[in-house]
Amino acid sequence: MSFSAEESLQRLRTGAFLVARHEVLKDPNFQGTVILLCAHEKDGDYGLVLNRISHMPLEEVFESLPPELRGRREVHLGGPVEQDKVEEDPLEETPGKRFHKAPSDSYRIFLGYSGWGQGQLESEIEVGAWQVFHADVVQTLALAPSEIPATEEEFSQWTDQHPSLS
Repeated sequence: MSFSAEESLQRLRTGAFLVARHEVLKDPNFQGTVILLCAHEKDGDYGLVLNRISHMPLEEVFESLPPELRGRREVHLGGPVEQDKVEEDPLEETPGKRFHKAPSDSYRIFLGYSGWGQGQLESEIEVGAWQVFHADVVQTLALAPSEIPATEEEFSQWTDQHPSLS
């Protein structure tokens, strides 16, 4: 599969998947990662790494948890920013938007997130660090982290089989 920065930039929007290009992206925080871009805004971008798991269960990470979060739950490493904060995913229904609503026992818990300042993600794409894809978000999030296609070729095939619904 060939890389085109121009095509990737055209596909860049909220809900896109960013796949790290191993030959360019050498930052260990992002090597081999797939990120769901949760917000693509004028002032910056925010996403969650989908295919990294912490070796510690949630109860070991946080001492006092609400009862609904107790139990041996996996903790996903959402990115290097603010790893002392929890981000939850599933998405809730919002008027005018289509989101998937998951039962509370299937929530993914993320420590931290991935963030880029204004124009930073675009610059990284221009130098070839990220390939941008559109795939069905619900089907992709249904995969276990180890099942998420992590190379450009694999994610391209996944996208062909599971195209974005929007």
